[in-house]
Amino acid sequence: MGLPTLKEVTASAEAGDPAACFDLARLYNFGRREAAKDSAQAVKWYERAAELGNMEACLWIGKCYMLGDDDLNIPAARKDPASAENAIRLFEIGVKAGNAEAECLLATMLQAKDGYKPHEVIKQRAMELMASSAAKGFLDAKNLLSHYYLNGLLVPRDEALAFMHAQDFTLSSAAKCNTLGAASMTSTSIMYYPLFLALGVGTLQDVDRAYDVMDDLARKGFYVPMDILVQGSMRDGYIFPFIVKDVLRPDISEVIKIRDARRARDNPPPYEYAAFSEKNDISGYRNLIYHKRGAGSA
Repeated sequence: MGLPTLKEVTASAEAGDPAACFDLARLYNFGRREAAKDSAQAVKWYERAAELGNMEACLWIGKCYMLGDDDLNIPAARKDPASAENAIRLFEIGVKAGNAEAECLLATMLQAKDGYKPHEVIKQRAMELMASSAAKGFLDAKNLLSHYYLNGLLVPRDEALAFMHAQDFTLSSAAKCNTLGAASMTSTSIMYYPLFLALGVGTLQDVDRAYDVMDDLARKGFYVPMDILVQGSMRDGYIFPFIVKDVLRPDISEVIKIRDARRARDNPPPYEYAAFSEKNDISGYRNLIYHKRGAGSA
């Protein structure tokens, strides 16, 4: 049996089938089958699908309003107040359904409206939504909570809680890559946990443990930037722009010493390092890559 025709999908959508509404929106969005591209019709049916409880449609069109979408003639929320309100309205639908991603996205929209300085009621709700999303296992929420606590955004700065959420994010990402593969999980943020260990941010300093975590991530297939612990330890903070500068500890001698000892011991470590400058100057480290070795060599 072939795919349903445009007429058949339209009939099902008009009868109130959420999945058909979403399918019809995508037909108009991308100009498939007999449907010509029609941004107005696409938005109409995405929104109808969302209102009927289709979470895929809810998140899709909500993100279009949040980030902007040229194909649908939707300006980004940061440029258009109407888009911001539409994104919030759609994410609220997802939140009512208990969707973790919608909670994270709504929290992001709420706090961003006033440049991280919303009034107390909005601030409290944004943090409650983010915490709920993280508790349900949504990785972006775990990462953002670490960022918020480290930088004092929406909440008082707390290095211990920043460390806890960074650890949760990294270990959850590593566990998830066992089933999804690391390529889709790769993120600079996954290095916050070992960096905090190396610097003693929110926890006791443990550089060896930090390198153990890095090696484990590398073996799982994550692309670990070369010497990121040394780079991240710089007062400049080039590699980690979200980390406030006064958190970073200026003395990187212990990080360099243990890194060199592990290189000599492992010969080579799980992933080869490229040559780099030893200067305590960020310019010597920029654009260096932690190169992945050939298959089967880990």
